[in-house]
Formats: sequence, structure tokens, C-alpha cells
Amino acid sequence: MQGGAPSANDFKIKGEGVTIELIKPAPVGWPEWVDRHQFTVKDGRDPLGLETITTDRIVPLLVPGILAGSGRARYVSVHLFLLDEFARRRLEPTAANQSAYMRRCEYDFGAAVLLCERCGAEAAPVGSRTLRPILRLAKNENEVPRGFSVDSDLGGYGIYYRTPLRELGLVAQRGTLMDEKPIPIDLLASPRAVAIADVYREAVKDTAFYRQYFLGQDPIPRPVLQDFAKAGCLCRLVESPHEVDLVRGAFFEEWGGVDPEAVWRRRQAFALMLRLAETTPEVLVDEARHRRATWAALEGTVGESSAWATTVQRWAALYGKEYYQDGLLVLWRGVNRLGREHCPPDGMAPSAFLDLVRRQLSSASLRIGADTVALDGTQPTNQVLNEVAQRTAGLSLEDLRTEYLGSEHALAGVLMLLALFDRVRVTDTLPADSGWHEISRQGGNSQPGLLGFVSRFRSHLSQEPVLADTLAWLVRDFVITAHDRIATAKLPDFTFRFRLEGGRLRFYDSPGIEFGLADSRHSALSSLGRDMGMWSDTGGVPRVTATGRDLVKGAFE
Repeated sequence: MQGGAPSANDFKIKGEGVTIELIKPAPVGWPEWVDRHQFTVKDGRDPLGLETITTDRIVPLLVPGILAGSGRARYVSVHLFLLDEFARRRLEPTAANQSAYMRRCEYDFGAAVLLCERCGAEAAPVGSRTLRPILRLAKNENEVPRGFSVDSDLGGYGIYYRTPLRELGLVAQRGTLMDEKPIPIDLLASPRAVAIADVYREAVKDTAFYRQYFLGQDPIPRPVLQDFAKAGCLCRLVESPHEVDLVRGAFFEEWGGVDPEAVWRRRQAFALMLRLAETTPEVLVDEARHRRATWAALEGTVGESSAWATTVQRWAALYGKEYYQDGLLVLWRGVNRLGREHCPPDGMAPSAFLDLVRRQLSSASLRIGADTVALDGTQPTNQVLNEVAQRTAGLSLEDLRTEYLGSEHALAGVLMLLALFDRVRVTDTLPADSGWHEISRQGGNSQPGLLGFVSRFRSHLSQEPVLADTLAWLVRDFVITAHDRIATAKLPDFTFRFRLEGGRLRFYDSPGIEFGLADSRHSALSSLGRDMGMWSDTGGVPRVTATGRDLVKGAFE
């Protein structure tokens, strides 16, 4: 293994392989500052510190109250109903009991969704990974055994829906002060929450499941769950107009106990997708189309001052940051492949590796627009920038992403970044308080945001570098330095793909080097919007409904 990393024979695996104990002396090159007797080797997420910018800094500004996994609107009703039933039935008010209760109920509900004649194999309810094999084993049985959903505090509610329901002003979490005392369990927090729970209860009250099996211990007959699904499944929300109105109001109406700015941001996030869909319906189901359409809208609204233009700028800045991340991902792959193939076991000086980058990675023949162009490290970078701008003028950044993201050439990443730098110039006239600047300035602890990156790139280009120098600069500042800092911060979890130690750069054959974009909530916005009747795909063609058009009008007109 490159860089003297331990082999499988050097470890004793405990438990399920999570904890690894080193049982032989560490090979040459193993970090002196790692506890050799007890440490954890993990793939590690976000090796360049880019995904966290989206997840922790940008998304909460764009779509407050919506998590990646909270994408089905009727779970709002289901979880409020379950919390209300817990209180109505006067179950023991402890955190542990409520957690077990929610997990049991989610399990039963998830089984019903998976047995729904309308949803079937396409369904993905909370706990589906646990439930699918159980239902397969019980396929020839008439009854479904009882169990628990997600193995976490409060189950899927605790992971995916608790925070959104709190931000929507519908749930008071345990620990919230009431009558100057912290409450021991989660409770409904408003008459609106009670109304949503009541309307769901009304929908399922006559089912055999609710009347005979709710909170029971005995196995549930499959027909009972299938019958319950006809009234209570996630897909049946559209058949309950009053419930739809209440849930939609919880997301989009201003009322006491919720942040009005958060309400507006949610409206605008949904309304952006719906307005773009009027001319490009595919944006409702395809995030690549959404990215392309959003950036096109940016180029057409730069001179405007309106809620629509501001929303477009915010989302275009998010997607610009994602294009920036994609360019660095291509560089990251090239750096790791080069290091794993050429770096000796005891490593090499960083300066020597950057010289290797200049020699090995700064020349390639790549398509730029309609033609294949031979690139050489001695070419001035500004000259290449101008050529990229001219040859790709008729292409979108999404087209270039498709062209270059899978490339094996590190220079493809540089071309992506040059194209992004060129397109971002359309925002140069936007004021500092614009939606574009609000989002593009969001950065992380280890990487600048889009605005910071563009500023540093502009400063670099002012020095009239050649292409090989630009490549080495990007690799040094945005790949090597960033990853070493990030992986060091994660110790004792060992997530290094390469590391700087004793003035030497050492590479490892594992873990893998792939990573992708963070969840920008497109999927959640799409499914929630459909569930709440703002668009439909009747006949297989996505179309915005009158309700969706009303939301757009209220958000932007």
C-alpha cells in the first residue's frame, strides 16, 4: 500500500468492524501522532469540505424547515396524529416511552405504505429498509409481525420530521418550557397542529387497524394493513382536500409562533420551481434541468429588482457553488490517481509532487465546444480562459458539467472552473446586498464559498500564470491543503486519502476517492409540492396546477 499504510494483517477487528485495533508495529510512514492501539478507519464524508457549505450554510437560508429526508407532506399529518394519540391515551410521559411508541407506530404505518395497492414497490416510507425484508419473508403469510422502525431516538420522526415540525410551529420538543417547567415529551404546539391531527384521525377512524390493532402486540393481518392504506397512506393526501389545505397552510402561511422570513423563503423556493416549470416542466422531476433553467433565468434577470430576481440569484448562487465543487472533484480525482500511482512509499516533498502535477497533468486534448483542442501547460491561462469563453458561449454550465465531470483528465476540472469564472462575470454589477451575494459569500471553515473562490481566482489570473501554474495552484490550495486540514480535524477517525507528515506527502490506496453534491432539497421540494397539489403528473406529464400558480403569484407578483 502506498505511503506505508497498514495492511489487513495488521489489525484485529472488534464488533462489526467499526473499531480496529492495531496488533503489529506500525509500518514505516504511519502517522506518529495517531494512537496505534485504538483508532477508527472510515471513508469519511466531504473530504474537501465543500458539501458542508451547501448543507450547513446555504440550504437553511434557502429552504428553512425542510430536510433532505422530510419529503412527504402527509408525514406531517401522521406524526402530529401519533403525538396527539400519545397524549390522548395518557401513555407514560417519558422520553424513552415516547421514542419506543413512535418507532412501533412508524413500523406499522410503513408496512401499510409498502402494502398499498397504489404505492407498491415505489414506496419508501420511514423504516423501509427494515420492513422490506420482513415483508418478503412474510409474503406467503397472512400476518405481518410487529417491530420497530429506524433505530434512533424517536425513529424517523426524530431524524427527518421533528425539526421541520418545530420550525413550522407545530411541535414543542421535550425540554421546552411550559408553565416555567421543561416538558418531558414532545407535544403539539398549536391549534393548527391539533386540527391537522384531527383531520387525519377522521380519515382513518373507521379502519380495523385503528379500532383493533393500534398499539397492539399481535401480528397484523395483511388485509387490515392494505385497508388502512386506502385511507391513511402517504399517497392519499390528495383525496383529503381539507387536510391538504391545512398542511399547505402550515408551510406557507404566516401565523404566530413562526418566523415570517422563513415562511417567505419556503414560498419562494417552491414558487421558483413552479414558475420555471411553466416553460420547462422537467424541472419538477430533474434537478439538472432545474440547475440549467435557474442559471438561464439569472442571465435574464440581472438588471431586475424584484422578489423573482432575488430568488433566482440565490438559487443560481447555490448552483454556481455546486459547479465550483464539481470542478474541484475532477481535480481531486486526478491528484489521487497520480499520487497513488507515482508517490513512493515514504512519500515525497509537496513541492516535488506539484512539479509532478505540472509535468503529468497539465497537457491534454479535450473538447471545448464543438472542437477538440490540444492544451499545454505552457499556455497562458488567460488565453485559455478567453478560448473557453468563446467556444462555449452557446452552452450552459450544465452542458459543460455533463461533458467534463466524468473526465479522467485533471485539466477538465480546470476548464470547468474557467467556464464558471467566465459566466459569473454576469453578476459583477449586482450590489453587495443582492440575493446572489447573500448566498455566494457562504463558505466553510476549510474552503471559501463561491464568491471567495472567484475573488482568489481573479487575483491569481492577474499574475498572468501559465496553465501548469494554475493547475498546481488549484491543487495545492483547494485540494491538498484543504483535505489535510479536514482529515486532521476528524481524528481519531482516520479519513486520509493522503496526508502531510514530516514534510512529506503520502498517499493511501483506500478509502475511495468519489464524493458528490450535497442535497439541495430539489427532491424534497418536488415531492412535497406534488403531495400538496401544486403540480401533478397525471398522464406522465408534469404540470403546474391552479394551486401552484396561485403560490407563484403570491410569491412574486
